[in-house]
Amino acid sequence: MTSNTHAIGQAELRQILLDDIGIDGQLLAEAAYCSLGDLGVDSIAQVELSVVLRDRFGITTIPDDVSDMSLDDLAVCLGISGT
Repeated sequence: MTSNTHAIGQAELRQILLDDIGIDGQLLAEAAYCSLGDLGVDSIAQVELSVVLRDRFGITTIPDDVSDMSLDDLAVCLGISGT
């Protein structure tokens, strides 16, 4: 499903959500099991996430239902491990 040219970890994924997508840090820290949609990842943010992951890490696809996933679910789907 994905094509990784560079390794990415959960910490980097969290930082992308904070810096590039604009999710509030406190909200992200307190809502470990919330869906990304509940955290504010709408269709525009999903496109931006896709572009950032492609440009920085060579990840060419993300799931269509990413806004329904938790951060941990997305990490598993992308083959990301660790924190």
